[in-house]
Amino acid sequence: MTYRVSLMTPAMPQTMRGLRREMDRAFDSLLAAPAASADAAWGPATDVVEDDAGWTIVLDVPGVAPDALEVLAEDRTLTIRGERAAVVVPEGARSAMHERRTGAFTRQFRLPPTADAEQLSAELANGVLTVRIGKVAPAQPRRVQVQTLSTPSAPRADD
Repeated sequence: MTYRVSLMTPAMPQTMRGLRREMDRAFDSLLAAPAASADAAWGPATDVVEDDAGWTIVLDVPGVAPDALEVLAEDRTLTIRGERAAVVVPEGARSAMHERRTGAFTRQFRLPPTADAEQLSAELANGVLTVRIGKVAPAQPRRVQVQTLSTPSAPRADD
């Protein structure tokens, strides 16, 4: 004779669905993006493309003034800094909504040994910063003509 024991109660399926909903909410809150605030750190969205001539780094920096940007290559590290100013709320007014992230940002990129910091340029157009870094030209084989040296004549015995 076989006995089957079930721990399932009539309310169990409903309880399990409730537990599942609570777990889904907990995981969703862990994975949710943090809310934007005036003092939240931000970094511009960035794309990096490599071709035969070098690298192009493109950053979305809308609202960042050209004089608030700095591009620096030092010790094989490319550093891009900038700052987006907050909207000035006039006296007597209040901010009704604030979603844009403001403040300073810094992005750093490790440059490979083939990067040539002397070939560095930056251009800002329509809120997009484009930084270009060239590559060092590869060493080319060089043929050297072999010279022949005439050996001095040996001293004569009768001299």
